[in-house]
Amino acid sequence: MVYILDVGLSFILLTALYMKVIDYNNARYDIFSYGFIPFRFTKVILGVVLGIEGSLAEMFVLGKYITVASIGAALLFICFCFAQLYKRRKKESLFWKNRMAKLYAFN
Repeated sequence: MVYILDVGLSFILLTALYMKVIDYNNARYDIFSYGFIPFRFTKVILGVVLGIEGSLAEMFVLGKYITVASIGAALLFICFCFAQLYKRRKKESLFWKNRMAKLYAFN
């Protein structure tokens, strides 16, 4: 039963990896859109993310280093969640600034 869950997690990671590889340039722009990485570094960051996802998927499929793979997957997902929260907060602050500027605009 546990092996089925490991293969399922591996499938999810491999699907994410595949989608990033198929649309590589869009994945770079997605990383850049978070707003804390310059565009020239997105190629390196995307390579690191792809390598991590591939190695985690391999660990889950082979059944080796399951503890390391589980901790690595959790950390990867936590990093993605914090990046998404940062992106959302940044957009909300831009929205608030634009709204206040429109409210107090001099015509």
